[in-house]
Amino acid sequence: MRFLLFFVLFNLISSQIFAQNEDSDRPKIGLVLAGGGAKGLAEVGVIKVLEEAGIRPDYITGTSIGSIVGGLYASGYSVDDLYELAQEVDWNYYFNDDIERYNFPVTERSANDKYLLNFPIEKGKIELPKGAVIGTKISLLLSRLTLDVHECTDFDKLDIPFRAIATDFSTGEAVVLDEGCLPDAMRASMSIPSVFEPVKMNGRLLIDGASARNMPVQDVIDMGADIVIAVDIGGPLFQDEELSTALDVMVQAGSYIIFQENQKQRELADFLIEPDVGKISPLDFDQADTLLARGERAARAALPQILEKIKPRNLPARPGVKNTERVKLNAVEIEHEDVRQYKVVRNILQLAVGETYSVRHIERRMQILLGSQFVRNVRYRLLPEGNGGYKLVVQSDYQSGDFVRVGLNYDSDLKAGILLNGTLRNKLLRGSKLSVDMRVSENPAILLNYSMQTAAVRPALGVNLGAKAHFYPGRIFSDGELVDAFDLHHYETRLDLFSDVRNRWLFSVGAGRERYVQSLEFIDPDSESLRLSQWNLYFDMRRDSYDRLHFPRAGSTASFSAKFSFGGNLRQFQNDTTLINSDINGLVRTYFNRIFPISEKFTAEWGIDGGISAYADNSFLNLFYLGRSIPYESNFVEFAGFEYMERPATAYVFSTVKLRFEPKTNIFTTLIANYGMYDVQDFLRASDVGMTMANAQRDYMFGAGLQLGLLTPVGPMKFDAQYNFMTERVNVALHLGYYF
Repeated sequence: MRFLLFFVLFNLISSQIFAQNEDSDRPKIGLVLAGGGAKGLAEVGVIKVLEEAGIRPDYITGTSIGSIVGGLYASGYSVDDLYELAQEVDWNYYFNDDIERYNFPVTERSANDKYLLNFPIEKGKIELPKGAVIGTKISLLLSRLTLDVHECTDFDKLDIPFRAIATDFSTGEAVVLDEGCLPDAMRASMSIPSVFEPVKMNGRLLIDGASARNMPVQDVIDMGADIVIAVDIGGPLFQDEELSTALDVMVQAGSYIIFQENQKQRELADFLIEPDVGKISPLDFDQADTLLARGERAARAALPQILEKIKPRNLPARPGVKNTERVKLNAVEIEHEDVRQYKVVRNILQLAVGETYSVRHIERRMQILLGSQFVRNVRYRLLPEGNGGYKLVVQSDYQSGDFVRVGLNYDSDLKAGILLNGTLRNKLLRGSKLSVDMRVSENPAILLNYSMQTAAVRPALGVNLGAKAHFYPGRIFSDGELVDAFDLHHYETRLDLFSDVRNRWLFSVGAGRERYVQSLEFIDPDSESLRLSQWNLYFDMRRDSYDRLHFPRAGSTASFSAKFSFGGNLRQFQNDTTLINSDINGLVRTYFNRIFPISEKFTAEWGIDGGISAYADNSFLNLFYLGRSIPYESNFVEFAGFEYMERPATAYVFSTVKLRFEPKTNIFTTLIANYGMYDVQDFLRASDVGMTMANAQRDYMFGAGLQLGLLTPVGPMKFDAQYNFMTERVNVALHLGYYF
């Protein structure tokens, strides 16, 4: 029995020693993964075929997207893990800086839906961006994907030793990243100049490694590789006849040095695997399945030659990475330059030591921190400590919150416009914000708001002093025909107290004075035909959880607003007559809309809207106008089938159903149907023949429409074709850009 036990132990030990000797004697394999944007997903297909053939690299180097694929593979990801990421992650979502609306303070969501360009002001100077994308969202994703190796700062100690390649922005030299924070190294390696902002690491400003060495073969040789397998997903330079656009010329002009360096590196590789991805754009992340398949095909074609030189091994199965989903925080460390930055970040994150949070929740708090606009970038690490807890380390790039903003749009009713905004925080009083909007247009507007809000008290309390001057077109219809056109002016000053609850509900009460003017000329007092002046008390309650304002995919909106008017008068200027000295009057509107996701491509929306204008004496200036909604005027109500201001009403209620189809990302077709009823009492209106009384009317209304839409970097684009079943008329409308 003892002899048998000795024999078994001897064989086990001998086999282990033999295996170790065999492993030490075999040539070391290096895997090189080049950059190329979405085309890098083909590299995952290559890795799958090599693993199935019993080939696993001893060293990995990667550039740009190759550093992401290679870094994840080196940190322990299995082939199945990598395939799941390639197919299921919405990479297009992470390669931009758009923040979901619900991560902005509820008090500022409507404001942030208006601007095309945002330029921070720091130390009295406007800062221009160093790249089209800061890259915070992709940084947060990389932090989550590498959570289990956050404590590993030596890339030689990863499951497979790894190097990421970046470029020193100052010198143009290649920078080999072999230590530090892995997600930061991957983010630096993919910082495409003018697309992503550079990353500062170890005192150096780094950009995409492709600018210096897109296929880092020499670097994997320097690590100790005897045999190099390189995956090249680039393509040849364009031929003259292929240069068809300005973009082609620009890409070609920036590719000569990269191409020449690539040729040198290719010659150093023992085996080249070149997936057929030449005609696929670096932005086509939607073609993940195609790219994976082409990577597999190219690897299988090269495999017979590779197996002549590399002996397959019985590879142990990789358990894959099971990134921690919930963590208990033993400590929260906020890296900061001054006390103000520390307090702002701490107050917004609201992450308490000793509590357990999901990693998704921590990431959501980072997004909310970005939405505050007091930081322009944020990164984090979760470092394991004793008792199963973690230390959260937060790094952020602080900014003052001062901005110059610009918006552009065109609307078939309001015409072309440019929006200029200046926002200053903590001026005059701490916790304050001054915002001035000016719309330069045929129909101009200027809005000024100065607000203060508490940060330490929950729920937050605030006060806002606002003023508005808004000019917009006025129209009168009869039986669906336009019979009169003029200008409308709306001037308003108001003081409001407001509070937000859980960043979902916004409540406000206030008082102010307003004046409506109907005029035949833009701003000529002598042409004013009708003026309504009155004092108001306001109450507003609003909930907004849309993920995005235009073509939303999730969430709901609800609103209740009431305006009680008193001490007003209605004057006719043609004969300087006061027509009405108004008593206490009121206007109330409420609506609710909810999104119902049906599938990946289909979304339904249902809403109900109603309002009543209870004035003792009605005039054209204190009604609702059904047709198209416009910014800054809550009594303009969207109803498919009516033209702009086509149906005045003293009371109305209707319901709307929408079915939205998104055949390709950010391209939409929407069917709209709405049905309800309206009531309009006798009201005064001014025309070129003097004051007239419009007759009371009550009727049902039924309309439908087809909307074609796009979400573009410059804002939404919408074309509406609508049909009014009551008048049997068709109308169309076009809007390009953000609404303001």
